[in-house]
Amino acid sequence: MSTLRERALRIWRETRGDLSSESVAALLLAPVLLTINRYYCKPNVFRRHVAHLNVYPDFELFAYAYWFISATLALCVVPMIVWAVAFRKSPSELNTRFGSRETSVVVVAAFVPMAVVVALIGTTSAFESKYPMFDGAKDGLRAFLIYELLYGVYFFAWEFFFRGWMLRALAPDFGTRAIWIQTIPFVLMHFGKPFPETLGALPAGLFLGWLSWRSGSFLYGWLLHWGVAFVMDAVIVGRGWLS
Repeated sequence: MSTLRERALRIWRETRGDLSSESVAALLLAPVLLTINRYYCKPNVFRRHVAHLNVYPDFELFAYAYWFISATLALCVVPMIVWAVAFRKSPSELNTRFGSRETSVVVVAAFVPMAVVVALIGTTSAFESKYPMFDGAKDGLRAFLIYELLYGVYFFAWEFFFRGWMLRALAPDFGTRAIWIQTIPFVLMHFGKPFPETLGALPAGLFLGWLSWRSGSFLYGWLLHWGVAFVMDAVIVGRGWLS
């Protein structure tokens, strides 16, 4: 038994190399949390387990609220607790402050052309059939605004996970290469979305990673990401209301 344990420890040391504990935690925990998000933080999980509540008019909105809130717990709350408890570090070290205000100019400059592009591709059938993901958002302003606010919470967790926690946890060992590393799972998590969006996640992930690195804050990327998604939904819903 001791020999087996010694071999396991030797393999672990060889595999880990000189990686810091923060990097090891990020590289091991990230795929686990993303897998939990994929299998247990989706509307169909809510529909399956509380099907008896389907008599309520807002049942489908509740399903999406479950998705966004449970994903926030998995992708934001859990990493933050691990960071604070296991490593005794402040969440402020995870780019949770606004940091460099000059970055706001970059955000505005990036948002305008991105919003125009999104508004144009939002008129295509591939995107009209996909967004908004909650069909009820097309039924009225109340449902649309509630959904978009919940969507914003989801994007906060999304940006924190990739451009806050992963980026800063990997930074001591990988430096700016952490920008490239966090982009890989970010792109993979877009599988199932329209092809142009999935492919576009590559430059988007790199840009948002650079933005967080440069400014010291993932919050700018959160506002940019959420803003672009809001424009997409608004264009598609608005065209439906006007037609």
